Amino acid sequence: MFGITDRSVVNVVSLGCWAGAGHNYPIATWDTGGTVAMYQQAEVWNALRTPGITHCFVFPQLLADILRAPPQELERNDEMQLIVTGGPLSQAMTQAASSRLTRRLYTSIGATEASTYTLTRIDSAEDLRWHRLIPSRAVEVVDEGGRVLPIGQTGLLRVDPGKGITGYLHDATTTRLFFRDGFFYPGDLAVFRQDGRFALQGRVTDVINILGKKIASAPIEEALERELGVTGVCVFSAQNEQFEEEVRVAIEVERGIEEARLAPVLRCEIPRAPGFRVRFFPAFPRNEMGKIRRAELRQRLFASPMAGPR
Repeated sequence: MFGITDRSVVNVVSLGCWAGAGHNYPIATWDTGGTVAMYQQAEVWNALRTPGITHCFVFPQLLADILRAPPQELERNDEMQLIVTGGPLSQAMTQAASSRLTRRLYTSIGATEASTYTLTRIDSAEDLRWHRLIPSRAVEVVDEGGRVLPIGQTGLLRVDPGKGITGYLHDATTTRLFFRDGFFYPGDLAVFRQDGRFALQGRVTDVINILGKKIASAPIEEALERELGVTGVCVFSAQNEQFEEEVRVAIEVERGIEEARLAPVLRCEIPRAPGFRVRFFPAFPRNEMGKIRRAELRQRLFASPMAGPR
């Protein structure tokens, strides 16, 4: 699916073997007779000095580390496919990678349990949200009863694992939760559009409650991130001291954003919210793949004084 051949030089930088990408991609490369490069030193950007790289797989956090390199340390290589997996890619990071590393930039979604099921070349901003299925993979959006939902309706994402695993060793309870009706349920909400591409709408547990209506948080966070030009946004719903409903917003940015600019964007993207409280963070807590630790961020957010309703 990635066009790897016996002439390919595939760089997996320092992806751990505990991750699907850390062992599946090297095995697939060796199976075709290609070369795999791994780099586990400090100054991770030196991994890209490997001669003849044709493919490079990174998590978003690894890409962020690479892009911290001094300008003279990076050499552009438009022959290299840079494939970002394991988490969402921000527009700001996309622009930096395209200008400093390669014009051949892709995102890929998968799971250790179900392997890779999307590969999307990033040619425009919409490609960061609307993903392209690998033709051989069966992916559906369904309701709680397992019924396939119509185009444009948000529901549970499920993936046919093919010849992959069908459960977890010695854990029947978790197996029943994630493997049902011959599909693997990764715990994501998603929506398809007419052309067959789909967008993730956040995790099943990542919703906000606005006046009794439950709304997926991911599309709101993506829009705020794009409009504000920041590297991360998380929104949560909560009651304030008067037990009134409000939306709390965490923004990852080095410097705060003035209210005159921020308030109209919040009102535009979450028009029915009765109130907002905002806090700025220089860096969100993230795991090894660059995914935000939402529980930890929520705890920090709710434990500190915040800017008042906007």
